[in-house]
Amino acid sequence: MTGRFSLETSDSKIQLYADTDRKTLSADGEDLAFITVKLGNQNGVENLFASKKVTVSVKGAGTMQAFGNADPKVLDSYDDIAWQIYDGYVMAVIRSRRESGTVTVSFTSEGWNE
Repeated sequence: MTGRFSLETSDSKIQLYADTDRKTLSADGEDLAFITVKLGNQNGVENLFASKKVTVSVKGAGTMQAFGNADPKVLDSYDDIAWQIYDGYVMAVIRSRRESGTVTVSFTSEGWNE
């Protein structure tokens, strides 16, 4: 035997998970952070078939540069603060400001399982 492979499905109780490519930005007004939001269960198992509308909020020393998904059929603007998750993901791009300080990025969605 050369290896093993197993698949695990996510149950219907899902929550939002966010991963960022960095936690620190230069206060030069040009640095970007890419935050990927996905849906998964309490063990972090991704659910690529669930679809929720997610809203982003940015406060502090940063601004939203873009927010969206990879759905080629959507005609929405990357300036919109709410997007439907597509194939399990949506991404926010956050730009630093020219002032140092904390950037707080929040993601919300309605209609979660209890």
